[in-house]
Amino acid sequence: MLQDLRPFPNPAVEVHCLLDEAVLYHPERDAVLALNRTARVIWEMCDGKRTLLEMSRELGQELGYTTDEEFAAILADIETTVKQLQELDVLMLVL
Repeated sequence: MLQDLRPFPNPAVEVHCLLDEAVLYHPERDAVLALNRTARVIWEMCDGKRTLLEMSRELGQELGYTTDEEFAAILADIETTVKQLQELDVLMLVL
C-alpha cells in the first residue's frame, strides 16, 4: 500500500529554502520545482525512515487533529504530494 512507503529525497536534487517555501533543482533534468509551505513540510519529513502513515500521524498530532477523518485527509494530502514529487523524480520510494 502507498501508506507503507518510505520516501526519501533523490540525492541529485539541490534544495534551496526561502522563508517557509523551498526551491528544488534537479540538475540531471535541468528542472526547477517550487514547493509551497505545506509541500516543504512534507518534503522535510521524507527521510526514508518514516512511512506515509507515520508522517500523517506525526503531522496530524502537530496540527492538533483528533478525528479519524482529519487523519485520513492529511494522509491523502501526503500521498498526493509524495506521488507528484516521485513522478518528478525528486523523491524516491522504498518499502
